Amino acid sequence: MIQLTKTQKQYLYTEKTGNVLTGVTRAFEGVAQSWGAGTRVARLFSAYDHNTFKANIEDLDNRLGNIPAPQDASLTQKGIVQLSNATGSSSDTEVATPKAVKNAYDIGLAAQAIINNRDGYGTTTNSGNVYTVALTPAPVAYVDGLRITVKINAANTGPVSINVNGLGAKSVLKSNGSDMTANALQANSVYSFVYNGTAFILQGEGGEYGTAVASDVLSGKTIGTDEGIVSGTMVNQGSIGTKNLTFQNDSYTIPAGYHNGSGKVVSTYEAGRTVQESSNVSLGNGAKVYANLNGKQCAQISANLGGYTGGGWSIRYNGTENYWMV
Repeated sequence: MIQLTKTQKQYLYTEKTGNVLTGVTRAFEGVAQSWGAGTRVARLFSAYDHNTFKANIEDLDNRLGNIPAPQDASLTQKGIVQLSNATGSSSDTEVATPKAVKNAYDIGLAAQAIINNRDGYGTTTNSGNVYTVALTPAPVAYVDGLRITVKINAANTGPVSINVNGLGAKSVLKSNGSDMTANALQANSVYSFVYNGTAFILQGEGGEYGTAVASDVLSGKTIGTDEGIVSGTMVNQGSIGTKNLTFQNDSYTIPAGYHNGSGKVVSTYEAGRTVQESSNVSLGNGAKVYANLNGKQCAQISANLGGYTGGGWSIRYNGTENYWMV
């Protein structure tokens, strides 16, 4: 809308192209007037503009007044929700932020690394006690709980480490956390290892071993050791039966090995007795005695051919029996 002066009447137009007006309505508010060619006109704020502007504001205010107050969102209606960085929340009124999504993604990657190797299997190569293995699918990183299953190509001779798919060498420890001992890993045997964040731990080892060696174990029996199953070498002596001691200070050497406890050693030599001087004392062929003659202690007397002299007494063998004589 234009007008000639502040006091002259207004004209409404719908389009202006250069200096050409089209869609002109004369005397839009008031009496029509004419102007000559070249008359200067201006676009001024009119009562029409004011009334239109005022009507628009009132309409907008009315519309805003009819908008309901915002409600919290739920599973059944739209509404306002709160942002959250949590990755383990069970809330159904909060929405995850990009940070939460990224954290969940990273957790998923770590879990995928474990899943990728749950059934992973490979045969090792080695340089001494440093082993390498390439698993398919390949793990993306060492993470807690990563499980690998490998076939060992050569027995170890000391502490072991393993490099999985080029991720770096990590120690391999026994279930008690100690280093591997020689031959703990046998050639062509299959083992499972689980990563604990620092090292791989051998699974299914079966606990601790004692200090027993082959000579401590009964022949025919076996024992588990760090080096595997060992056969015992201890001789099973069973029962040694009854062994007799026939004279004072006599002895019996117990053979090495296992005894079942039923054997025994008994003393059968004759008790001391008193005899008269010059009396013949019958001992029997090969007998041994310890005698006290007239209160005089005699040495042990052995029935040996050729006789034995001790304490002033002698013993002789006449071909049939032993006897004392002065």
